[in-house]
Amino acid sequence: MSLLKIENIEKRTDGALLFPSFSLTLDKKGVTAIYSSLNVRKVLLQMLMGNDSLGNGQITIQGIHAFAGEKFNRRIAVFLLDEGVYERLTVKAYFKFFQSIYESSYSVKEMLQLTQLVTKQNIAIKNLTESERRRVHFGRVLFHDKAAVYIFEEPELNIDIETKRIFIHIVARLQEKDKGSSS
Repeated sequence: MSLLKIENIEKRTDGALLFPSFSLTLDKKGVTAIYSSLNVRKVLLQMLMGNDSLGNGQITIQGIHAFAGEKFNRRIAVFLLDEGVYERLTVKAYFKFFQSIYESSYSVKEMLQLTQLVTKQNIAIKNLTESERRRVHFGRVLFHDKAAVYIFEEPELNIDIETKRIFIHIVARLQEKDKGSSS
């Protein structure tokens, strides 16, 4: 069974075609990149999160339809480029918060090591560089370790080489755990 299946979805807005019908299948250990305009990307992300109706077609994760509510949402972890963060928290406190919410099997120490933020763990997020903040976001998404599919919006946009290397390592780790990822 495929992890993510997008079948013949298309979207029309005010009678105009935003994007034509397409299909995509993501299997275990699969990594896929979707290149599109900003408008198409925003609509696709909303569809994948079950927040926007499908014009035609369907989206499923492990056979569960996108509009199945909580059953679907537990199977997808989404990294949004413009997602907010609790800036006054330290990196360690932020990770503890999300580890608790997701009841993750990752420890805070393990996530600090994976994102290479061990030396920044006691620093408030507002005092981090943009690339370090992006690593904090990567950690938040990874704490959702019960998800089958990970969606990353523009994960390599405006980050340093070290953070790109860390992201590549994260994707490889998701593949080892039979997860699928898309950006």
